[in-house]
Amino acid sequence: MFIAVAGAIAILAVVARLSIAGSGPFPARVGEVVPSAGGLAVTLTVTNQGDSTGQSSCRLSRVGDGGMGTASFVTTPRIGGHQTRTFTSTVTEFGTAPTDLQVECRTP
Repeated sequence: MFIAVAGAIAILAVVARLSIAGSGPFPARVGEVVPSAGGLAVTLTVTNQGDSTGQSSCRLSRVGDGGMGTASFVTTPRIGGHQTRTFTSTVTEFGTAPTDLQVECRTP
């Protein structure tokens, strides 16, 4: 029984990895940052430079914090291969006063 369960988990892991293969990298840039209900509405433009449709997890932080300060994580919508999407997400981690933000999106 254990071998069957372990085998099924291994197969699911391979299928999951293959389903995201070929997507990314995901270069991104921050556009408009404006006050929103309880936080900031941040507009991001993200490009999927890969051949396959995929999505990414992006880390927003204040410019110049060296990666050591407050951060917020946003998941992009699905982006087709060699396509660019612009979307807005509301984040609460930085308060409501507009601030300069930077973004880094990871390849899954």
